[in-house]
Amino acid sequence: MATPMYDFDWKTLHERRQVYKAMGWIMLVVGILSLFVDEARFPMRTTLAVGVTLCLTGLVSLYLGHRLPIIEAREYVFACSQKGRPVTASELCHQMRVSVHTAELILDTLVQKGFIRVAKAVPAAKRAPGSSASEPAYEAIV
Repeated sequence: MATPMYDFDWKTLHERRQVYKAMGWIMLVVGILSLFVDEARFPMRTTLAVGVTLCLTGLVSLYLGHRLPIIEAREYVFACSQKGRPVTASELCHQMRVSVHTAELILDTLVQKGFIRVAKAVPAAKRAPGSSASEPAYEAIV
């Protein structure tokens, strides 16, 4: 069995995304609830400032939890390209533990941003084990 060229830590990625999502929802709910606090206890300006700040911070955290892991995928593709091996969508799917559709979206985004390109003819020896010859392979633009 072949070992991967770059050991991607998918567990940390998904744990971090789960923490961002959970903290985002908590901050959003607490921020909305703080807007409805009785005005007799706290001044209106304070509750409004705290509520809006928590809501905005919660929204940013939710965004970070739900965004595509473009940066991590770029690092993986560059690490594989330094070893002289292109990356396919199925390989990215297995290494990052994302769906095939998500892996294709990530690779398309990286191509659009100019970080990677579709590799020319790739010999079978350089392909990842289990990837088909008809699947496009991607390499970093160095």
